[in-house]
Amino acid sequence: MERPFEALWDALTQNLPTKLVSVLIALVLWVVVLGSGVVEENKEIALEVVTSSDLVVANDLPERVTFRLAGPKAALRTALNRRYEPIRINLVGTQPGIVTHRFFSDQIRLPIGVRVVGVTPNALIIKTEALVTRSLAVKVRTSGEAPAGLQITQLEAVPPAVSVSGPESRMAGLVEVSTAPIDLATVTGSEEREVAFDLLGTGLESADPATRVRITVEGVSANFKIKNVALKVLSRHKAKLEPATVTAMVRALPADLRKLDRAQVYGEIRASGRSKGSSNEPVHIILPPNVQLVRTIPDTVKLTLY
Repeated sequence: MERPFEALWDALTQNLPTKLVSVLIALVLWVVVLGSGVVEENKEIALEVVTSSDLVVANDLPERVTFRLAGPKAALRTALNRRYEPIRINLVGTQPGIVTHRFFSDQIRLPIGVRVVGVTPNALIIKTEALVTRSLAVKVRTSGEAPAGLQITQLEAVPPAVSVSGPESRMAGLVEVSTAPIDLATVTGSEEREVAFDLLGTGLESADPATRVRITVEGVSANFKIKNVALKVLSRHKAKLEPATVTAMVRALPADLRKLDRAQVYGEIRASGRSKGSSNEPVHIILPPNVQLVRTIPDTVKLTLY
């Protein structure tokens, strides 16, 4: 009969080389883990606040909570690569008002050896208000100027109003909602284009993320011709002009054209720094403020100073 000690010895020495290699690998891994030292890293986790359908968060909150983690590099890498579900704050069933929510280290599941050493923010003050929904007028915003020769005659949102929802305090007194600005320099003719609402950072939401804006454009053209516009030469020398007069193509309201004083319309040749001789010079037309110059025919004249 085999003695117990001998049986144990046989079990330990059976496949001894393989067992020694396994123990050696385990020791190496253990030394590597211990030798890696404790390091710290940040892990950001998304934040969600859940409310009843008739309530809405009325103050600005961070989108993420940052957990400061500490542990060996290998274990910490596992924690950083892990995908976590958002941290949800459940306010369903609460009344409008202010709630303080604190974050704790046990709100995330971590690998062995990793711990939470800090949370930012460690608490949130959440203000909830009644959700208000109203129909607001759409204001079309613009930037820049229309290309030369074009005039914007109409900017119209279609439809002219949109349903907007938001906290009661932010909706109070609100009568319109703006679009993102339309760059008029990109307008080449009458068109309709889709333009988003400019609600970023307002805490408001619209039933539709964008609206259609109808843009009507007209070419800027002359509706009146002023012939034989006299020219004045600004120079200390005597001057001769060819031609001696020009024609100004202008645009103005009919009422302004009827009371137009021709004495207020003239051209200037600005040659105060010119020396004697001949040159082609641009014509600068002087007009009353309510009359717009479209073009001059010709726009340059031959100037001879003597």
